[in-house]
Amino acid sequence: MKHILLPTDFSDNALNAIHCALNMYKETRCSFHILNAYNLSSPNLKGGIVKTGHRSTSKLGALYDLAEENSESALQELVDDLRKNHADLNRTFNAISKPDTPFGAIKEVITEKDIDLVVMGTKGATGAKKVFLGSNTVKVIMAINKCPVLAVPGSYTFQGLKKIMFPTDFTRPFSKRELYGLIELAKLWKPNIRIFHLTKDIPLTDEQINNKKILKDFFTGLDYNFYNGILDGVITESIQKFVEEKQADMVALLHYKHPFLERLTENSVIKKVGFETKVPLLVLPEMTKDS
Repeated sequence: MKHILLPTDFSDNALNAIHCALNMYKETRCSFHILNAYNLSSPNLKGGIVKTGHRSTSKLGALYDLAEENSESALQELVDDLRKNHADLNRTFNAISKPDTPFGAIKEVITEKDIDLVVMGTKGATGAKKVFLGSNTVKVIMAINKCPVLAVPGSYTFQGLKKIMFPTDFTRPFSKRELYGLIELAKLWKPNIRIFHLTKDIPLTDEQINNKKILKDFFTGLDYNFYNGILDGVITESIQKFVEEKQADMVALLHYKHPFLERLTENSVIKKVGFETKVPLLVLPEMTKDS
C-alpha cells in the first residue's frame, strides 16, 4: 500500500491538492494521511505572555487547548467528508494533528508513517513578484530526501496526465530508486515523457552520453522522447516556454544541485522573469547511500 501525506491548513489550495492526489492515484491502493500542524507562533503570543504570571500562563494553556481542539475538529470533519465522498476499498484516510510548525510536523510524519509521497498545495503565481511556492513547500522540497514531493498550484484542476516534462542536463547518473515516483505515474497514466535537455549548443560528453543511455534503460516500455532546447537566456523561462509549447501536464525534476530548482525556490519568490507554472511540480529526491 502506498502512503501519501497530505498536509492541510484547510485552505482552498490545500483542499485542491488533496483532490488532485485522490484522482491521480485513484487506481492505486493508498493510505492518505491528512496532517494539520498547529502552533502559537503569532506575534501577540511571543515572549511576554508566559512572563507575566500565572494568569497569563493559564491563558496560554487555554489557547493551546483551543488550537488543539480546533485542529482535531476540522481534521475529523474533513476526513469524514473524504470517507463519505471517496469511499473505496483501495483507500483509507487517517487524521493527524500535531503541535508543531508545518515543516516540523511533515518531517516527523514522513518518518513515523513511512511516507512514499508528500502532496502539497501552493499559492500559485500571483502578482508582480510571481510567488510560486510557499515557504513551507520550499522548506519541504529543499530538506526532504526520503520521498518525492508534489507541489500543486491552487489554480490547477487534474484532468489526467498526457505529457510529463522532465528537464535534465545528463551530468549525473540516475538511479531507478530516484526515478520511481515518475516511473510509477508513467505506468499509471501512460503519458508521453518529454525529456528536455537544456544546452548551449555544446555536444554531450562521454559521461553525459552514458547517463542518457542509463535513462533509456530505466524508461524501457514507457512512452518517451528526447528534446533539445538552446539555452539563450534565463533557464526558467526556457523551461516554461517548453511547457507551454508542448502543453505539459506536469514538470518532474530530480533534486540535486539543480540550477532550475535553485532559481525556482530562491527566497520562495520568482522574479518577474522567473518561472510561472499552472501545472504540478514533482520533485524527486536525490538518493544517497544513507537515504
